[in-house]
Amino acid sequence: MATRLERLVLLLDTGSTATVRATAAQQIGEIQKQQPQQLYNLLGRVLVHLRSAEWQTRIAAGLAVEAIASNVPQWEPPAPLPGDAYPAHAADAADEWMLTFDTFDVTNVVKNGAPLLSSAGKEFDVDHPHLDPKERIALQKKELRTRLGMGSDHLNNLLDDDDVSTPNAAEVAKPKNQQTAQELLEKHRPSITEEDPNLSGLSARQKASLKRKMRLGKEKGAKVRILEVSATKYKSGPPSDIKSETKAVKIKTDPDTDEPEPSPSTNTVVIGSNGKPATVAESSDEWPFEGLCEQLCLDLFSPKWQLRHGAAIGLRGLLKVHGSGAGKLIGLSRKVNLGRHRAWLEDVAIRLLCVLALDRFGDYGSDQAVAPVRETAAQSLGVVMQLGEADLCLRMVNEGLLKLLEASGESTGSHTGASAGREKGWQVRHGALVGLKYWMAVRTDLLENVLKVSDTSAAYTGAFAAIINALRDHDDDVRAVASSALLPVCDTVVGILPVQTVYKSIVLTLWNCLEELDDLTSATGSVMDLLAQLMMKPKIVRVMKEQSGNALHDFVPRLYPFFRHAIVAVRQAVLRTVGTFAAICSDGSDLGWVTTELLRLVFQNFIIEERPDIVQDTLDLWKKLMRLMGVDTRTKKKHSLTEITIGVLPSWFSLVMTPIGAPLDLRFFYAPSTELSNGKRSRMDDGFNVSPHDKAMAVQDLTVVSREDIIRGRLAGATALGALVYTLQSSGDPTSTAKISELITAYLNSCWAGHRVFCNVMIDEWAAFWEENTLMEGLPASADRAKFVDSSPMVGTLWENMVTALTQADSGVTLFYNELINPLTNVRTECENILAATLECGSKQPIPALPDLPSRPAPRTQTHFGDTFTVLIADHIVDQVIPHLVPRSNPANILEFMDDRVRSAKAVIEGFKENTRKLEVQVLASMASAVVRMSRLPAKANPVIRSLMHSVKEEANDNIQSRAARGVARYIDLTIRLGKPISISEKVLTNLKGFLCADPTVGLSNPVLLPLTSGILSLRDPAGAADSAANEKGAKKKGRPKASKVEASITSASKEIDAAAAATRDEEREKHIIESRGAAVAFQGVCAQFGAEVFQTIPKMWAMIADDVARLTHADNVASALADIQANPDFAMSLAQSLHLLASIIPHVHKDLRARIVTLLPGIAAALRAPLAIVRNMAARCLAVGTRTLTVPAMHVVVDHVLALLNDAKNPHHRQGAAECVLHIVNAMDHDILPYIIFLIVPILGRMSDPDEDVRFVSTNVFAQLVKLVPLESGVPDPEGFDQALVKQRQEERKFLGQLVGSEKVEEIHLPVPIKAELRGYQKDGISWLAFLNRYGLHGILCDDMGLGKTLQSICMLATDHHNRAERFARTGSPDAQHVPSLIVCPPTLTGHWKHEIKTFAEFMKPIIYAGAMSERATIRRQFANYDVVITSYEVLRNDIAELKDIRFNYCILDEGHMIKNPKTKLTQAVKSVTAMHRLILSGTPIQNNVLELWSLFDFLMPGFLGTERQFNERFSKPIQASRDAKSSSREQEKGALAMEALHKQVLPFLLRRMKEDVLHDLPPKIIQDYYCELSDLQKSLYEDFAKSQAKEGAEQILNGADADDATAGKKPKKSGHVFQALQYLRKLVNHPSLVINPSHPQYAKIQARLAVSKSSIKDLVHAPKIQALQQLLLDCGIGAEPAADGIGAGGVTATAAPHRALIFVQLRPMLDIIEHALLKKHMPSVSYLRMDGQTDPASRTNIVRKFNEDASIDVLLLTTHVGGLGLTLTGADTVIFVEHDWNPMKDLQAMDRAHRIGQKRVVNVYRLITKGTLEEKIMGLQKFKLNIASSVINQENSGLKSMDTDQILDLFSLGSSDQAAATKKKDANPHGHKPGASQILAELEELSDQTQYEDLNINEFLKGLK
Repeated sequence: MATRLERLVLLLDTGSTATVRATAAQQIGEIQKQQPQQLYNLLGRVLVHLRSAEWQTRIAAGLAVEAIASNVPQWEPPAPLPGDAYPAHAADAADEWMLTFDTFDVTNVVKNGAPLLSSAGKEFDVDHPHLDPKERIALQKKELRTRLGMGSDHLNNLLDDDDVSTPNAAEVAKPKNQQTAQELLEKHRPSITEEDPNLSGLSARQKASLKRKMRLGKEKGAKVRILEVSATKYKSGPPSDIKSETKAVKIKTDPDTDEPEPSPSTNTVVIGSNGKPATVAESSDEWPFEGLCEQLCLDLFSPKWQLRHGAAIGLRGLLKVHGSGAGKLIGLSRKVNLGRHRAWLEDVAIRLLCVLALDRFGDYGSDQAVAPVRETAAQSLGVVMQLGEADLCLRMVNEGLLKLLEASGESTGSHTGASAGREKGWQVRHGALVGLKYWMAVRTDLLENVLKVSDTSAAYTGAFAAIINALRDHDDDVRAVASSALLPVCDTVVGILPVQTVYKSIVLTLWNCLEELDDLTSATGSVMDLLAQLMMKPKIVRVMKEQSGNALHDFVPRLYPFFRHAIVAVRQAVLRTVGTFAAICSDGSDLGWVTTELLRLVFQNFIIEERPDIVQDTLDLWKKLMRLMGVDTRTKKKHSLTEITIGVLPSWFSLVMTPIGAPLDLRFFYAPSTELSNGKRSRMDDGFNVSPHDKAMAVQDLTVVSREDIIRGRLAGATALGALVYTLQSSGDPTSTAKISELITAYLNSCWAGHRVFCNVMIDEWAAFWEENTLMEGLPASADRAKFVDSSPMVGTLWENMVTALTQADSGVTLFYNELINPLTNVRTECENILAATLECGSKQPIPALPDLPSRPAPRTQTHFGDTFTVLIADHIVDQVIPHLVPRSNPANILEFMDDRVRSAKAVIEGFKENTRKLEVQVLASMASAVVRMSRLPAKANPVIRSLMHSVKEEANDNIQSRAARGVARYIDLTIRLGKPISISEKVLTNLKGFLCADPTVGLSNPVLLPLTSGILSLRDPAGAADSAANEKGAKKKGRPKASKVEASITSASKEIDAAAAATRDEEREKHIIESRGAAVAFQGVCAQFGAEVFQTIPKMWAMIADDVARLTHADNVASALADIQANPDFAMSLAQSLHLLASIIPHVHKDLRARIVTLLPGIAAALRAPLAIVRNMAARCLAVGTRTLTVPAMHVVVDHVLALLNDAKNPHHRQGAAECVLHIVNAMDHDILPYIIFLIVPILGRMSDPDEDVRFVSTNVFAQLVKLVPLESGVPDPEGFDQALVKQRQEERKFLGQLVGSEKVEEIHLPVPIKAELRGYQKDGISWLAFLNRYGLHGILCDDMGLGKTLQSICMLATDHHNRAERFARTGSPDAQHVPSLIVCPPTLTGHWKHEIKTFAEFMKPIIYAGAMSERATIRRQFANYDVVITSYEVLRNDIAELKDIRFNYCILDEGHMIKNPKTKLTQAVKSVTAMHRLILSGTPIQNNVLELWSLFDFLMPGFLGTERQFNERFSKPIQASRDAKSSSREQEKGALAMEALHKQVLPFLLRRMKEDVLHDLPPKIIQDYYCELSDLQKSLYEDFAKSQAKEGAEQILNGADADDATAGKKPKKSGHVFQALQYLRKLVNHPSLVINPSHPQYAKIQARLAVSKSSIKDLVHAPKIQALQQLLLDCGIGAEPAADGIGAGGVTATAAPHRALIFVQLRPMLDIIEHALLKKHMPSVSYLRMDGQTDPASRTNIVRKFNEDASIDVLLLTTHVGGLGLTLTGADTVIFVEHDWNPMKDLQAMDRAHRIGQKRVVNVYRLITKGTLEEKIMGLQKFKLNIASSVINQENSGLKSMDTDQILDLFSLGSSDQAAATKKKDANPHGHKPGASQILAELEELSDQTQYEDLNINEFLKGLK
């Protein structure tokens, strides 16, 4: 079982979300806090993940390092006292290993260092296995020096040649530009010699140890890599008398070895394939993280960018919490340690600076280049700077970062031309600026020193000049990082520097930058963000006004090209920037920068933008501009809104009103100048006035853009026009008023429905702006306040016209819209076709002419039907004209033909009417909403509300529907304000409630579900129930056809009718979904409209949700109310609807009303006890919504009222309601459920064995969801508002959770009954685990290795539980403690064994074996109550399940429980029908064949815990099986590994498995030996004859032909039959030829003649080498070696016992006969033996076993594997011989462990007789393969014949070894060298990087972490 630490470490890599991984990292830190001695063990485990290739894994590992370090005490060595003796240290603060600015020059690094690229760097992938950690790090440092270009003479003092042991050190140190580690190591391989300077000062023991390590390393080659994680002695040199140890981590790298190499010393941490490190000792005199930091600093320069990134992450997290102790040593004064600390920080800072200088890795997949290594290294540098003193920080800027900029070719004050381009220096500049960004962010206290000029002769400081030059850099990424560097310190910079300096140097530079950017650049976003931040400073605005006057008028146009930038972030930045300008000008500043062009660009966003967030941002900006211009307009300033918009107003109206799907008029679009100041050309140079990425929207290509996106933009555009019209009208300008009136009148009277809809929306929003500004001016919100309808004559006229139109429409007047022209054309064409068809049917009457379409201009041709074609004419033609032209007297075929045409025509006509209806609903609803917004209602308001309600009920587009729904809320508000009767509003609300409850997904409108009392409706599909009911009803109406033709016709018609009915049901379902969606939005609108006054203003609203629920809130009324639910269907339905309505509005009620909602929560909880399932379902949904919104009070109710219902044993309805409620709560709260897990999980566990199937299924599914979160629960604080009693309960239950997932040991149980056995420690643990399961009502699998005493542990648990139940019953008389027997089901061989064991170990218990004849079993059944344990076999249980399933048992124990592995067998189904309170499976091999077997076992234990069989197969079985395939892709392998891990997590708490080698240290070993035999000549002849026979050909045909046919036909291939017979023939043949030679054999006569010639018999041993081998084995064991003189025969007893005793296993009983008669009786008569096979009476089998174990004179026990391989204890034997072998290796393992188990005192030898080169050898090869994959507990390879691959089966027929066959197969594979297919290549490709992973590089998040 994996430990909690192992699971948490694994979660760093496999956690499903970043939250899970982060929580796991915190929990690892908690382990360090609890177990401080585990520091290096934890670091060793986490260090592996810091080097992961996965981004999220490295991030999680960094969090883990930080969490571990935060739980280690801060390192501050005490100052030595006089007389203290400490080891001598080299106390020089700047020793030879340290890098210092005094000797370091970053220019040389840039010039000579080898760049760090993104490559995996195989050329650098050189290991140093022959070096110990000290030497390896020294050599790596020397390599690093070379790669950094530090080969110059002036740097030689950093690392002497003698520091690395090599005879050619001078050659190694020879300067060479950009030298690499590979070039260095190709020439020299260092070794240790006596003369090595590094050996000086070492003791003889240390020298010997060092040489031994070196020698061991040379022998191993490059198999391991040692990573230092502990404190080292490298900083102070190797003192001779220091004995502190070095700790290391070994990472296995050799793919050919399965286990890690042994550690050369005991002080190493070995990380092998299982990731388990050894324990290490803590260093005593140095900072605990010294060695880890040393290794990370070296990893910073790894050729693999992932390692560099991981190293930077590790340093960042470690130094953040523990950097203050770096470099300090015990025994040194504080002053010396302070100096060492300063030197350490300087050294690390310079290393990080080198990374910034050399790293070249960048990810260009996002909007701008992301350099994760540079960013993270800069963050680490920021941490170092935070720790460092001011002097070091300033030197880092002046001597580090600024020099780095100079070295890049971008020296201060120069390089302003365009010659640099994208040269290599940009990356160096980028790195320097990233470092400067984080430096400034963390050392704001020093900004004045680096930014403010102290020397008046200089214009700027070096740092400030560098930033300004970077802003002017021609590389886009350099400009971007320069802008982002100033963003966090923007306020500080403005405060430090003179405002004029900031404005001239930064602000103007940023504006100038915009002129050089085009739509391909990415710095625009950061430039604009910085610009917006600066422009928000009043000082900057003041200076700008003073120095530049109308600066914005000049600057804002530079933003124009970026409004439709291809990068989303840029488009958003433009909007933010302009919004900032609007904010700073709200004080009445000059608005000359708000131009026609600017407004056009903003408005165009509405029309062509697809992203909803940008559309909303654009609308917010437009409203700001309108308010701004409204002030400007009202003050009558010259530059008014009218002047700049009146000319473009018609074009804006036209764009908004363009029909959906019709191309936009591009002439109305404004495109900024395509000529930029830098000479570049914009991409909008093809005459197309929109950006390329906007073309699809511009041409309205509905295959690319969605109709919903278009409508959303048009509605936003109409809203913007409403704001504009309001602003223009506020000015009172007659010009604008006339133009607006003209446009509105034209579009309101348009023939296009879209024109009317969007014009109505515009008027609606105009009124909304008017109302909003009226309220802002302080006017009262009462009935007598000014109304929009009275604001102007034009508005009054509009209102009258709209009301007239609504009244006319309500009276039945319909209009024809241009959108209907095409549909009407289709209708007319269909009518023409159907009229023409009458001629084909022989009609002699003339066809009437059809009138012209309305779209045709007058004059139109006059016809019999008039001059204009309408849908009424189409109806007349179909219903009247066609029956007249084709009377029903025509032949049937003609009538059928015409009926088809009529149906087709009617479908087209109905489609036209549906389109007409949709347009009418949209037009009338938008009009009614505008009327309501005008604050006046007509005398008869029905047309208004009816139009709105139709849209709520029918509108498919959610944006348009939402407007109508909010219009309903405003209508209710208006009726109340106007003093209308409250009954009007109440009626509307009642109708809305009906709409809401029509939702088919909740089932309130489903008559099938309403009367149901039992069950959990959440497990059903409410709509599906109705569909099935309809299907059943339709099925009953089908009659039997009379003739074949009629049958075909009826069948076809029936299918069409069924399809039509299904389509109708789907349409109805969709309509109801739309209806309920609209009602939900309307109720939300009502809550928003009335706010905290909603229940007071509209009492009906509270009554609808509270009246029925209130009856359940008082304890005295609950019983009567629950009874009324059953008796009164109307009350039950009303209550269910109230609960559904309450669930809909809880998230939207005003916060002041939540306390009132809380009063209803107890009533909702009480409704979970309702007798009707629909009420329980609604209550569960409602309470779940409550927990999401009102978490604390709702969870109080859940804990106090709901969870108790789960334990109500008397009423299943209560348990069903509570379980359903918990299910919805868990789904609703997701990870927010963490603080409450312990309150839910224990009661849910108790219901996983509930008698009710639905409760059981829900409980197991809920538990499966919760158990995954259990490891994260302990780090969550106590829930808010819970009293101390609940908090204490949480702590107690947390202990249980720890026991459940294995993080805490289960409490040891003290057996209350006497057990006559001395229990071993692991057996006591097993019994405690069983008691733990028993206590919490859980079920599990005890899958200890065979022979560890599963039977004894189970008997102890049985005896304990029966004793406890008896005591409880005597004390309380509780019915649930009454005596009931337990049931043990086992193979028939073991029934007697169980009874014997029970009587032996627990003699006070009364067992009985349930077996015998039917009448005898009936008698025993009547006596069950008199016994404690009923023991029966699987076969008897299967036969008697009808009688046994109604009997209640205490325990149901399945011995050898893998018998129920196949869920489809009758035996398995019978077992699962048993009723028991506790279920336990015993099996040494719970999974033998494939992973589906585990599902079947858990389906018995906890049905539903692993989902349905199909769900389990999809989620676990298929991925695991696919990953096992040798041809599986890396993705499939990953999915399989994740599925395996998820499965392990889910089932882990319910499995207990211990292996013999782990717990039985005194058990002697088991030695397995294969004994190979050759075929006899006779056998070989028969084998070869078969290979040439028709039998083999027939088998091949079946395998190759029939399987292919079956596969083609979709059938499962049938391989068993003939093939199995052929294989069985070969198995018998290799055992003994007499098993296959009989008179019916084709070769019988030939064989007999051959035997006669040789004068031998078929029974002779010479023809059966395997029997001869068996004889020799027995003789070698001393069995039968010296026969007794009296020749006692079979079954007798020899005079002297043999030294060994044997078990002989075979598969077939005839083979057992041959061994008994042809060998033992005939050739070895002195051997005494017993025999047990399938014909042995089950009742006597136990006696045979006992006799063999007790009588040492019995030499041999003959057994069949089937009978003797399960459950028996045969420790009397020490030799096991397999004459035959099972396909399933687990069965052979079980058989051999009959002897190798507790009680065995001697070594057990297992011999397997195998006939070489035959079927048997191949079977054994398959066994080895299956055993290898079975080691993971779960395997997918089936050991049976039916699932074997065809090639595997055919291979069994041939003579030859399996190795030869494998070689041949390998040789034949891909003979033509075909390349892999595209799908295979694509499967192997890595996923594109996820850009969300770079969120941790955000500087704001970094700064938060430093606080």
